[in-house]
This record gives sequence, structure tokens and C-alpha cells, in this order.
Amino acid sequence: MNADEVRIIGFLNEFPDEFVSVVDVSRKLGKGRRYKEDRTWASPIMRRMEMDGLLETNDAGDFRVRTEYRENGKEQAKAQDKGSKSTKASETKSIDFKQALKTPGVSLGDTTIIRISDVREQDTASRNQSTR
Repeated sequence: MNADEVRIIGFLNEFPDEFVSVVDVSRKLGKGRRYKEDRTWASPIMRRMEMDGLLETNDAGDFRVRTEYRENGKEQAKAQDKGSKSTKASETKSIDFKQALKTPGVSLGDTTIIRISDVREQDTASRNQSTR
């Protein structure tokens, strides 16, 4: 996470069960010129964090930290991550980009884009197996 994301998580952890608007986050964390220039500067950062699964949003477009990433649940989330690393790795390898677009909650960072050279190598390998 970059510095803005860490600050946003820290600020939202102050209100664990409440949704906070983008303008409030931008005002609090972007004091001075940054807030005056763009009152919603935090919006693209928070939207990306939502897509990565760190934040959740309500119908009004306000954000809060997902339960498993809240300050009081960090240790629990870390323990779960350590226990499920091998299964998580196998899950992310099996999902492709098109499936991820259709599946809510899946981070696109967990997908793979296939190159034409990969397809050619696979096609060559399958032809060699069929002739044996």
C-alpha cells in the first residue's frame, strides 16, 4: 500500500462501523491546497481500494474498512492469510481475466493475461502429445 492508502485506512479505522464520505476523507487527509484544488481527490484511491477488497461501500457511495481489515481484526486477518496462502495461490491461478470481470469481489490483480506466445507453446505441446 502507498502512503495515501495507509492514511485512508487509518482514518477509516477511527469509525469502524460507520460509512464515511469521500469528501470527509479528502478534507481530513488533504488539508490545505490539496483539498482546495480537488475536494474529491481521495475518490480514485478509495475506489481502487474497494476493487482490491480493502474497503466496502454503501448505496450512497460512502466507504468503510472491510471487517477483516479493521484495526481490531488485523491479527485475525493476518493469521487467516498465513493459513490460507497455499489455497489462495491455487485459487488465483485458476481464475482468468474474463472470469474475474464477471465475478464480484475478485481483484483483477489476481488474474493473468495470456500472451500469444503462451498459446503457441501450449498448442505445440498438445500437438506433440497427440502424435505419440
